Amino acid sequence: MFLREIELIDFMCHEHLKITPKRLTLIFGKNGSGKSAILEAINLAFGGLGRERQELLRGFIRHGKQQAIIRLRLSNTVILPGNKVVILDPKLRSDADIVIERIIRQDASVYRLNGRRVRKEDISELLSLINISAKNPFFFVPQEKITRLVEMNPEERLDAIMAGLGLLNLKNALTKLKTDISKYNQKKKEIEEKVVELEGRLSEQMQALSSIESVASTLKNYYIYKLALLFKKRTRYRDEEDKINQKIKSLEEKLMENRRFLDELPDRLSKIEKQIKELQANKAEIISREPEIEERIRELEEKEKELSTKLKNLSGKRAEAVKKVDSILKKWRALSLEELESLLETHKDRLTHIEEQINSAEETKEIRELESIIQKMRGELKELEKARNEYLAGFEEILNSLDPSGNVFKIYNFIVKENLVDEVQGPILLELSFNMDMDRLRQYAVAIERAFEKNILKSFVVLSLRALRKIMGFIKKTEGETPYIFFYGHGRIFWRIEEQFAYFLHNVPEKIIEICKERREEIREKLELLSDYERSAFICLLPEIIDAPPATKAIVEYFLWDTAIVTNFDAGISLLRDLNLNRIVTIEGEVIQRFSMGQGAIYYIMPMSKEQINAGENTLIW
Repeated sequence: MFLREIELIDFMCHEHLKITPKRLTLIFGKNGSGKSAILEAINLAFGGLGRERQELLRGFIRHGKQQAIIRLRLSNTVILPGNKVVILDPKLRSDADIVIERIIRQDASVYRLNGRRVRKEDISELLSLINISAKNPFFFVPQEKITRLVEMNPEERLDAIMAGLGLLNLKNALTKLKTDISKYNQKKKEIEEKVVELEGRLSEQMQALSSIESVASTLKNYYIYKLALLFKKRTRYRDEEDKINQKIKSLEEKLMENRRFLDELPDRLSKIEKQIKELQANKAEIISREPEIEERIRELEEKEKELSTKLKNLSGKRAEAVKKVDSILKKWRALSLEELESLLETHKDRLTHIEEQINSAEETKEIRELESIIQKMRGELKELEKARNEYLAGFEEILNSLDPSGNVFKIYNFIVKENLVDEVQGPILLELSFNMDMDRLRQYAVAIERAFEKNILKSFVVLSLRALRKIMGFIKKTEGETPYIFFYGHGRIFWRIEEQFAYFLHNVPEKIIEICKERREEIREKLELLSDYERSAFICLLPEIIDAPPATKAIVEYFLWDTAIVTNFDAGISLLRDLNLNRIVTIEGEVIQRFSMGQGAIYYIMPMSKEQINAGENTLIW
């Protein structure tokens, strides 16, 4: 049986009708029971226009409903008269089914073939393989057409039947063919006369050809010479081409090396960020010790001055002592040996004491060592400042791409200078990490960025009341648009709207993340019930591939728990409806957003601009 199943949903008088006919040749029932509606549905599914009394498509939709669905299930293998076997879709098994759907909405309709959206012409082309055409006036003959056929005179009836069987066109074609044959015979006669004339002219030209051959021989020798020159040039050009190819190969190798370097940049950036955090911690420690060091330097400088004064005094005393020793030596002969030795020991003791006082001046060496340490520390501080400035310059470029007004970078810089890094998360863009390798991240970067609202990416999460007061005080001094500020305190998250904070999320971040995860699991269960086409087009729900600190993760979950990434636009519309999602983003960056407006849902499609597509490698995510 060619037609295996007929299913009608909200079509005319049928709420939900499913028929699996076996050798069906007759449908009978009371007036108004929907017999004609079944035939009308088959005609519409095959591309027909419907009866004249229903000019508008909404006339086929059951009263009070938004759309009607016609679904026909056909066998892939059809046996035509003469036992000719036709396979409608060679890509499917011979015993498979082919499902044709027509979804009728207000003044518009959509065709689907095996779940895939197609044109009406695609349906007609498929059915033409088994000689079915909805344009044939005898494919679907309603009662009023039969009445008109009976009322026609014999000649009109013959033309109508021939038109239905396709014979009227054949008759017209035969008449045209006879006319064309007559014209062909006339043209043939004219051509034969022209041939006789041309043969005479050819004979004359053959006589002139002999004189031309001598000229041709001369030209041949000339062109052989020219050809030899061209071969020589070709050899030279090929050598140059080889050199160019070698340069291209060298440049490609350099390009690959540069690409590998670019691929390694995220890891290097991560290491640099880690080093900067360590340096910032060291810097904070050094800065905290700087007053202590400066105080120690002042003490040592005072001590150095004191010791310098003592050294000068000791130098004078030493010179005086030397003079006294000389005087004593002159008188030694006048003393006894014992007296001399006693006096010598006394002076030695005094000299030792003086030398000890002199040696105490060597404490200035400690001062010099401390000065050296201080100079070294100051040099390290300069290097830290330089690394910090380079780090901030890179972030400035990223954050200014996110917010051209520059306010996000100003706030970020303020947070770093005020040492609030441990009390503030953000901007949220910088807090995100992704559970995928670099190749997949590069492939999905445009979709991920388009899935976010930029106001979310450039917002901050403040974790302490002290930091909140400082940041809000700084924001009041800025001009233009400022980013969202989320405050996480007292186990709740508050959202800054203009100058006020609104009570925003009613649970702690961990609970919000858990609730959104449960909702995504429900979406995954619905996905398993959809067609293979829709499941294969579905890539992921966005929060599944994103990690962030708990407060930031909770905000991402709240805004994006029902946002999905898909492979193509048509599947995205179906998934948005069937999974009841809020937003769909294709990997090319097309966004499909659901808004509730009156009855049903309106799809707003926001395709990427040409500039955004060309800049696909330069997204904020990648």
